[in-house]
Amino acid sequence: MKIFLLSSIMLLFGFQIIAQNNQQAEGNTKFATLLYHQIKSEPTNVFYSPFSISSALAMTYAGAKGETLNQMSKTLFFPIDQNELHNNFNLLITSLLNNDTDGIKLKIANSLWLQENLKISDQFISTNEKYYNAGIMPLDFISDPEKSRITINNWVEKNTNDKITNLLPDGSIHSETRMVLVNAIYFKGRWDKTFDKSLNTTGVFYVFKTCQTQATYMNNYLNTNYYEDNLLSIVEIPYTEKKQSLLIILPKERYGLKDVEKVFDQNSLSDYFNKMIARRVNLSIPKFKTEATYDLKSNLSKMGMPIAFTNNADFSGITGDKSLAIDKVIHKAFIDVNEEGTEAAAATAVTMRKTSMMLDEARFNADHPFIYLIKDNDTNTILFVGRLMDPNQ
Repeated sequence: MKIFLLSSIMLLFGFQIIAQNNQQAEGNTKFATLLYHQIKSEPTNVFYSPFSISSALAMTYAGAKGETLNQMSKTLFFPIDQNELHNNFNLLITSLLNNDTDGIKLKIANSLWLQENLKISDQFISTNEKYYNAGIMPLDFISDPEKSRITINNWVEKNTNDKITNLLPDGSIHSETRMVLVNAIYFKGRWDKTFDKSLNTTGVFYVFKTCQTQATYMNNYLNTNYYEDNLLSIVEIPYTEKKQSLLIILPKERYGLKDVEKVFDQNSLSDYFNKMIARRVNLSIPKFKTEATYDLKSNLSKMGMPIAFTNNADFSGITGDKSLAIDKVIHKAFIDVNEEGTEAAAATAVTMRKTSMMLDEARFNADHPFIYLIKDNDTNTILFVGRLMDPNQ
């Protein structure tokens, strides 16, 4: 059984996508939250892009058949109709690439790296070229896997402004590799209201009951959407032109993250977002950078698509036979949250739902672990998901 490898790279600085419809947005949110519960087990920072991962897998989905197709559809919340899926993704990618502004810099790149002389379906190649603008590049994995690995990593660095390096680690490419599909996204966006560096403070960040660390806190006053109950508080911090937002979900209890994680699902998030109202918020959040790398093979198998990684995989839509299976799904993501903005993507306008009277000022002090999202404000599509356990990690 020959193998291929999926790579998904994300660079976060500020980001938004327009979804095809509400059903697609709900599917994206379900996948984003279910994946979170798969990768949150270690008490470390978490960061990933569901969109980037889905994009790389959607490119592969073009060649899936039979039970492999069914399992991928259910796990990723893709429509069974492959043409419908590819049209949806094409609209998303096109929307993103057409929305570069002075405050938003966005780059999306897809590539398909093939073993030289490997016979590939013309339809599979044309689908990836047409809908994902994926460049088709031949390499000699059999004779020189290390050179192939370096070539792909160099392409990734170039397409992420040198932010993602060594995506494919030593040994990830070998003589049995036949195909590598890569999705890379780079975005840099400014806050709608930047933070004044002169107002920064240094204070304690409470990681665990037995562990504390020092953090640099950025401080601001915002008139923005806000929600709170006995369990948690949520604040929306918009990027330039309010086309996309960072949302921070902060436990009310200093060490209450596990209780918040229990309600981190599509239905609860939708309910919370609908209940957010305009408040004046006295905001204090830590500066942080996070880089994370995942091989999602085990996670995706547990979520419901194990057959794609076995000798029983059916990707006959790629080669005409069942000679391919997925070897790895490597995802690497980077985020930098500072006074000027974040790293992520861009698109439509947002309106803020106001109450008849502005309520009393809310205090939002993110001095303990929290979950954060970057969300498209037009469709409520979640583009990025993270968990900050330690701003110095």
